[in-house]
Amino acid sequence: MNDELMRRAAALAECERVIERGLKTFIEVGDALARIRDERLYRETHATFEDYCRARWDFDASRARQLISAAKTVTLVTVGGQPAPASERVARELRRAGDKAPEVWAETVKEHGPAATAKQACLVRDRVLSEAPYRPGLRLVSDDSAPEREAHPASRRIVSNIERATMLLRTAGYLGAEELEELRVAFAELARVLDARPLGLTGSE
Repeated sequence: MNDELMRRAAALAECERVIERGLKTFIEVGDALARIRDERLYRETHATFEDYCRARWDFDASRARQLISAAKTVTLVTVGGQPAPASERVARELRRAGDKAPEVWAETVKEHGPAATAKQACLVRDRVLSEAPYRPGLRLVSDDSAPEREAHPASRRIVSNIERATMLLRTAGYLGAEELEELRVAFAELARVLDARPLGLTGSE
């Protein structure tokens, strides 16, 4: 076995030790899985990352990507010295804030402390995103003749879910099962609102 093969085998073994310990800490597990995927260490034993995850850890590549993304989100929100989120669920809520994640987490810690729950982080996230400066693009209004009228709550929920999905697609390049379900619910709610009260769709100039 040459030096490179020995290095890769050692790297894979090191990463797997972290995952075996971890499944206690999602941050270390996500980082280890990212290294296995990015350096293609899984090729020591399997043809694809999907095959490796299923055979070695009994979860699919989608779950691995969730863990990787959560770990990356923790890295992002702790750059300024903030404490790490206490759970993967909190990290996943922060991830949905896109590039606003550090701001959302800082505000969450300020209001609820470092042991903030996923629900608390979600509420802060939605508030911060709703307060974000207006960006040109498609928006929902109550009718075409009154573009400045305050949108009713259903409209805001629909737009919030769609915007979070759009941000995730731009930053991570994929949508997980939870985000797909959010979109499904958003469009179902949109259909109900349109049936009850037509909404105007206007593009900003």
